[in-house]
Formats: sequence, C-alpha cells, structure tokens
Amino acid sequence: MHFLRFIIVIALLCSYLSCSDDDPGSLDNGEETISENFPAFSFITEQPEGIVQFVFDESTQVGNLVNLSEVDGISPVIARTYVADNVVGLYVQDVVWLKNLETGSVVMGQNMFSQTDEIFSNWAVNTDDTVYIGFHMGIAFDDFNIFAQNIVADVQEGFAVGNIGQSFMPTFGTNHLAFHNNIGSGSSSLSTLGLINTQDNTNVAFPVLLPGDFVTGVIFGQENDLYVFSTEGRFHRYTLTTLSLIETTPTDFRTFLSGREQLRDNEVYYIQEGASVNVDRLPAIYDLTANENILVDLSIPFQQIQEERLYETLQTTDMQYSFTEEAWIVGYRFTTTTSTGGGVFKVDRSGTILSEIQLDVAPDTLVLFE
Repeated sequence: MHFLRFIIVIALLCSYLSCSDDDPGSLDNGEETISENFPAFSFITEQPEGIVQFVFDESTQVGNLVNLSEVDGISPVIARTYVADNVVGLYVQDVVWLKNLETGSVVMGQNMFSQTDEIFSNWAVNTDDTVYIGFHMGIAFDDFNIFAQNIVADVQEGFAVGNIGQSFMPTFGTNHLAFHNNIGSGSSSLSTLGLINTQDNTNVAFPVLLPGDFVTGVIFGQENDLYVFSTEGRFHRYTLTTLSLIETTPTDFRTFLSGREQLRDNEVYYIQEGASVNVDRLPAIYDLTANENILVDLSIPFQQIQEERLYETLQTTDMQYSFTEEAWIVGYRFTTTTSTGGGVFKVDRSGTILSEIQLDVAPDTLVLFE
C-alpha cells in the first residue's frame, strides 16, 4: 500500500498561469493561489501489476493506492466494469467481484454467465449486492428473461420478461433497473421499455410501447421518476411506482447515454463525446428547462498544459459532478516519450481548473462519496 499526500492548489494550474518553478504554490505576479480541496472519492484502474484502487480522504486530503489483485484476489485482467452507487462490479468470463469502494468490502460470484445452446446471455449488471443477467431462451431471441443472484445472501431468482428481441444495457438507480429495446428508425421506430423494482425483484411494468421513438437512454430523477430520452426530439417522464406517463416534453438533447448520468434541478450532468478536436470527452450540463447545452470546454487549458509539461498526449478519462463542491472531478491520462501517468482535476462549471492531484496512474472508473 502506498500512502500519498497531494495538495496542489492552483487556480488554472501552474502551466496555465505561469507559476514559479521554485514554488508551485505561488504566481510570478505575487498573487495568492486559491486553495481548493477535493471531496472524498475513489477510482480503479487496470495496471500491469493488477487492478489498483485509489482512495482519497476528504478530511485529511490524503490518498492511497491499493492493489486489489493482491489484497482482495481480484483478477488482474478485467473485461468490463459496472458502477452502482459506491459499488463497482468487476467482470471477467463467468466471475464477478462486487467491490464497495468506500467501505472496502468485496464479494465474489462464480459460474454466473455460462451459455448453452438454449441460453444466450445478453447483458449483466449489478446493484450493491445482486447481479442481474438478461438472457434469451432459445434461438428465436423472442423469450427474454432476467436472472437475479444476490451474492451476499446467496439467493437466486428468475423471472420472464416477455417477447423482446434484444435489450440494451440497462440503467440502475433509486432501487430500480430500467431497460429498453429499439426497433427500426425515425418515425417508423418502436421502443419497448421495462422496469424492475430491485428491492423485491418485481416487474413493475413491461412492456411500455413507445411508437415513433428511438430511446437514447434513461435517467432516474429526484422525485421517484424516470426520464426517457428519444432521438425524435422529446423526453418522456414516468412514475417509478407504476411506470405511468407524467409528461412528454420537447428537447434538443439527443445524446446517447451511458447510464451514469446525473439529473438534478432539471439539469443533466453527462459526458459529451467528440466535443473537441483536442479533448475527446468533456463534461457537459444540459438544462432541460432552457433547452440549452453547457459544455465545459477544457481544450484550451489542456493544450497549454500539454505544451508546458511536454506531454505527447493529454486526455480526459472518467468524470463525475460533485454537487457539494459545485465542481467537476475529472480524471485524466497523459503520455510522454518515456512514461505514462494521470491524475485528477477539480474543475468549476465554467471550465476553470481549480486544483489537481498528480499520479503515476490514470483513473478508469471514478466514484464520488457524497
């Protein structure tokens, strides 16, 4: 275990405001720097030596790196991850580890994804203690089922969903699992929506048919509701108790969603792909009331940092918005001619880089504890 202390508190960073080489905490013009602490957070990353977790303590502003492959026996090679609250599921072949990044607890499930001539797995996601597997029975791909295994309590449940050709990766939130399927395109498209209560594993509603909609993703709201976005320039808002339609509202927000977006006060906090020539992924906020996109453009400061530090490349990785800090926590990765590394920026809503943690590793999956 490596204990690291990081307090690099710089408004717009040394490279962005020409800090003194001798004292990175002061500016050439004598102005005082702005001290901006980080909130409690963690991230995991895949390294040659195994799966590594970085944990940052808000009260001490101290972080440490832990090799989870050594400590928890997690495979050093992971096929994919899925985050639910503070728990990340690490998947490889037919094994999954559910790692609570805040408490440090971990449980493992085995022999979970075996396919046969009659069972075809479609997706697997997790809550904090249960893995949900969507699969088809038979080669017709019209008999969709969901299998739920509570790894902690060692309880298994299975239930039929119905006639659905293929389900996109579902989204977890507010003790519910939402999934959808799209057929066709444009005005001839048809989307099918389903919802499962993960507290008792009951099928709240299926199918809810959305003719003329091609669903780009769903986000759980603050009022026991679900927002369903469509490429057809509208979003539908449903209740979680019965999946009854509350309203349909026009919008220009047509971004395909990953399932980790946040919605607060009618604003969607998300990652915009391909937003800049210099930076592939940027934090963004879409105001549903004003129907306006607010892009946090880091391309200019990133370019200046890259030139100042002689990085060959500098790109963002994962990022999350901290509502307590009213700032983005942005992971990044860099390469030089001889090395690679990364770190974390704290960025305000206007794109000002407030502070930084420099590391030898880059965040892959970032989780805030708030």
